[in-house]
Amino acid sequence: MKKKVISTRLDDVHLAKAIDGLRAKGYREEQLNNISNIVRLTFYYGLASLGVVDQEASTESTAWVLRNLTQNGKSRSVSLSEIK
Repeated sequence: MKKKVISTRLDDVHLAKAIDGLRAKGYREEQLNNISNIVRLTFYYGLASLGVVDQEASTESTAWVLRNLTQNGKSRSVSLSEIK
């Protein structure tokens, strides 16, 4: 699958918490040198904690992603409190 640029809005406090969490997990400062790296590492860390890194994506989820990557409409935002 081709890589896509994905944009999101994050509170500065949540970004700072991500930096703190990645530092606590042993990530080096040179890995945390820009916002893209911080967001990417946090996302990948989340995938690893879900235990899905080595699994194939389901057909249903892949279809959902392809369908939603081609839409230009607005979708509902998800907040941090909704995933606790």
